[in-house]
Amino acid sequence: MRRLALIIGFVGLVGCGPEFDPFHLANKFRILTIKTEPPELVLDPGLLTGEITGPVTLPPPVEMTALHPPADGIRWRWDVCLLSLDSLNGFQCVTPELEVTLPSTDDTATLDLLQVLTAIAGDFGGIPDGMGGADAMDGAACPPFLALPDGSCLGRLDVQVKVTAGPPGEEIVAVRKVPVYFDAEREPNRNPDVTGITVTGDPVRGGEITLTAELDDASLETFVNLSGDTRTERPVMSWFTTAGELQPGATFDDDRDTTLVLPTDETLDTVEVYVVVRDGDERRGIDFETVSITLE
Repeated sequence: MRRLALIIGFVGLVGCGPEFDPFHLANKFRILTIKTEPPELVLDPGLLTGEITGPVTLPPPVEMTALHPPADGIRWRWDVCLLSLDSLNGFQCVTPELEVTLPSTDDTATLDLLQVLTAIAGDFGGIPDGMGGADAMDGAACPPFLALPDGSCLGRLDVQVKVTAGPPGEEIVAVRKVPVYFDAEREPNRNPDVTGITVTGDPVRGGEITLTAELDDASLETFVNLSGDTRTERPVMSWFTTAGELQPGATFDDDRDTTLVLPTDETLDTVEVYVVVRDGDERRGIDFETVSITLE
C-alpha cells in the first residue's frame, strides 16, 4: 500500500507540474536553425599536404544564417572549432588552439575554411587517441592537426559552428556541424530549395488557415547511404509560429501542409510563420522560408 501511495503521489506531482510552451511556438528569442550554404565541403587533401598533382577546385566560403523570431538588443558571437566534444561535454573545443572567432556581429557569418585551416595548422600537434573515427585516409602525408595515432590521416572533419546570441546575460547557444570531406572525388551534398509558403484561407482572429511549404522537388538528390543503398532525399519540415497553434508542428515527404489556429489576442496585428526543411535524417542540407500574416 505504501508503494502504491508513492506511485500515486509521483503521478500527481508530474500531472500538476508547470506547463511548457509547445515546441513550435517561437514567441521569444530562440535560434530555430542555422543554415549553411553549402551544407558540406569537399577538399582535395593535396591543398593541405602540398602534394598537388593537377588542377584543384578551392572550397567556396560557407555562408551561415541563423533563423530566429524578431528581437531587439541581441548580441552575436560566431565560433568555429575544428574538433569538438559531444553534447554531454557542452560541445567544447578539444583545445583552444583549434577554435577561431569569426568577425561577425549579427545573425549571418562567413566561414572561409582554408583561411581557418591556415590559421590553425601550425598551432596544433595532432589528433588525440580515440578522436579519429572510421573515416581516415591511408598512407598519404597530412598536416599534424589531421594526423591519427596510427599514422593515417583523418578523412572527414566535422567543423563545429557555435552561435552564442541573446540579450546581455540571457545568451543561448546553438551548434551546427559542417562536414568537410578530404576526398576530391566526392560529390558534395546541396541544400533543398524551399521557394515559399502558400497561405490558404482568411486570416481572421481565432480562425484557421492552411500553410503549404513550396519545395522544388528537383533539389531533392539521389545519394548512397552508409549501408551502400541508393536513396532519394525525403524532406522533413518543422513549422514554427510566433503566435497561435500549429496542427501539426512537423510534416514529412509529400505531406507539406499544416493548419494554423490564429490567436484571438487583439494586441497582435501580425503573426510570423517559419518552415525549416531538412533533406532527410541521413543528410545535413537545410533551407527555410518565412511568411508574415496580417490578422483581419
